[in-house]
Amino acid sequence: MKLKKKLLNQGKPLVGEELKSFKESHRREYIQDYQKRYRAQNKRVTFFLSKEQYASLEPVAKSQGMKVGAYVREAAFAYLNQVFLLPDDDQVHQLEIGIRRIGNNINQVVHRFHQGELEGTEVVREIQQKVNQLEEGVSAIFREPESLAVVLQRECKKHPELLDRVKEMIAKLEGK
Repeated sequence: MKLKKKLLNQGKPLVGEELKSFKESHRREYIQDYQKRYRAQNKRVTFFLSKEQYASLEPVAKSQGMKVGAYVREAAFAYLNQVFLLPDDDQVHQLEIGIRRIGNNINQVVHRFHQGELEGTEVVREIQQKVNQLEEGVSAIFREPESLAVVLQRECKKHPELLDRVKEMIAKLEGK
């Protein structure tokens, strides 16, 4: 029940400490009711990660603008639903540049056709070639991810503080 309606049902006006106490009581009841409904609709899952696991997930989650728990949830459902989590911004940017270049090339082919420099079959062949290049570029980004070395170099240039963390991880792997 809404606070205003509850106050009107009291019968007598409340003031001072009595009103403050009534509002606090109402707030507690509201929160309890809300939590009860929330728990009935949602299930909490708790799991533990090693410090190394958390350290490897945290920068990835941050790059996606998410907290680690939310990122893990999204990754789990992406896996279950067999869909992609979006690649990082650099990969998306490279894909956008590639698409723009192919689009420009197709526009140039069409322009040459309108100028009479190409015949219809040549236009179709060149456009098909450009579309094939686009498909190969998209496939390369999703099926052939960048090597770990390339990713580490790029990320360490952007975030120099990661270099020390990477060195620590390598030292642990080497048993130092």
